[in-house]
Amino acid sequence: MNRIKENIEHYLHSIAKILCRNSIFVKDDGLMHGKMGISLFLYRCARATGNDNYAKYADELLDEIFEKIFSNISLDFESGLCGIGYGIDYLIKNKYVDTGSENVLREVDKHIELAIEDENADEHLFASVAKYWLQRKDRKAFNIVVSSLSRLLLDKINTIPLAYKSWFEYEEYFEIVKELLMFDVATSALDKADIQQLFDNFIKANDYLYQTCTRWSGQYVLEKICQHFGQTLPELIPPKVFHLHPLLPPATDIRLADLLAFKDYNLQYGFEIPAEADSKIETIVNDTALTYEWIRLVLPQTMGISGNMTGFGWILLSFL
Repeated sequence: MNRIKENIEHYLHSIAKILCRNSIFVKDDGLMHGKMGISLFLYRCARATGNDNYAKYADELLDEIFEKIFSNISLDFESGLCGIGYGIDYLIKNKYVDTGSENVLREVDKHIELAIEDENADEHLFASVAKYWLQRKDRKAFNIVVSSLSRLLLDKINTIPLAYKSWFEYEEYFEIVKELLMFDVATSALDKADIQQLFDNFIKANDYLYQTCTRWSGQYVLEKICQHFGQTLPELIPPKVFHLHPLLPPATDIRLADLLAFKDYNLQYGFEIPAEADSKIETIVNDTALTYEWIRLVLPQTMGISGNMTGFGWILLSFL
């Protein structure tokens, strides 16, 4: 175990140094692909490794975000205000920054409350806002938003038939339905009749389930949803080979893709990373040559917390 820990710390330092060196080129301020995500990782890495320089660099990134946080920014979770607010709240709750940042969060609250009153607000905005209120632990605001999201999705059930005409529209709809079901798994906050109707419709959409269950992580989250509704996950096709990068063999691609997906489930919905992931992370960090190639050549291509670089680092931190 000590050797695994040493390997993990070595890789964390490598990732942190690359992020500090290259984040100046990142234009996105958001959580999933930008500076907010990088700062979260660096704060966690500083605490885990005892290297305060990472925290100082994260402070600088956070200052840059605060300078233009309300300037012509979208509200979406990936790159916009909901994700940035989520990250700030995470940092305050975990005592990475002082509570003075609460003033910024109160302004974020006001912007978001105004946005969802807009009659043109769609299901994507409601899903982003729901994640924000879930992190803020404002159950009243969360319940209002997920109820609105549920009604929007129910209204679309008959306009997006299972014999779909547009794959993109069909996939997009059921991705939002899956998010709503995961909100209910995490909180049990939704109207039972409405959520049961959406669940039944979701399970019938076998083509979409096959697409989302090509890896263990996809099956894991759908099993959690089915268990929540007292049902067994339907039989699914075997996992497909998922190629992240041509340098890596297919077996490694699948392991890494799974781990990156579990980071998202953990961060956004509070789902625990399953114990079975231990063996996957152990085989990866013990394969020194493979992981070196991954960090040196593959990870720098994307920089956000849902990108490969900080995503892999986030998972490594979970196993220290």
